[in-house]
Amino acid sequence: MDIEFQFKYTPRPDPADFRNHTHNACELLYFLDGAGSYVVEGTAYELHPQTLMIMRPGEMHYAAVRPDHAYRRICVNFTQALLEALDPAGLLLHPFQDRELGQNNQYEERMVDVRFIEACLLKMDKADPTTDYGYLLMRSNLYAALCEVYKGYQCVEELELSNCASGDLMYEVIRYINQNLSADLSLPILEKRFFISRQYLNQRFKKATGTTVWDYILTKRLIRANQLMDEGEPATAAAFASGFSDYSSFYRAYKSKFQVSPRQRGKGAGLASTEVVCHAAARK
Repeated sequence: MDIEFQFKYTPRPDPADFRNHTHNACELLYFLDGAGSYVVEGTAYELHPQTLMIMRPGEMHYAAVRPDHAYRRICVNFTQALLEALDPAGLLLHPFQDRELGQNNQYEERMVDVRFIEACLLKMDKADPTTDYGYLLMRSNLYAALCEVYKGYQCVEELELSNCASGDLMYEVIRYINQNLSADLSLPILEKRFFISRQYLNQRFKKATGTTVWDYILTKRLIRANQLMDEGEPATAAAFASGFSDYSSFYRAYKSKFQVSPRQRGKGAGLASTEVVCHAAARK
């Protein structure tokens, strides 16, 4: 399935149940009720009703919601391939791909017609994806919602930067890691690069992202390896290109994270199976 829709309601959210995670698919999260923030790659966005969050494949995120408020939201995951026939120029993917990690993930009423987006998502909720018409209804309303997001994205340069703007230390650390996944990213290297102690780095990074430096790097390398294998790279080549020093360590990490070996990984198993969780964090 190349598109999945979920209407989620958690009457008494436990922060420990919401883990830092990522997907191999694009995601729309429309916030209906609750209180707290949504953290994407270390950037914390305050959540308000009728707020849309967008995440691209590989972008770490979790909800830091308050337990005294019921949490209600709509989640839509879709593959990038779903848009290829309709949008060969790739315009609808620009808001997801053409920005820094953790930047400009939030769309509010001042940026887009959130009521229109909400109406599109609610129509998707009524569709039966197992029928031809229901699947068409889901796709057509997703396309309409993404067109509205793209309209808001065109004005993105006029908007404020996110809370974790360029120049923030953890923003720079996260950016450096993602741009150098195949390089040596050991803690001593990062200490020297950013002139900070290991203890301070770990404390700040965990506070910003909800996970440890090492688990973040490991998860991002596994995601990168998955992407390369999807593009046709052999598992061994994908492992080395993603920063693993030997195949055996890659194999163990991959099997621990995904519960299957690299060569056993399945395609078309459903978008829900693509979720990758940072085990060091206790949020989702």
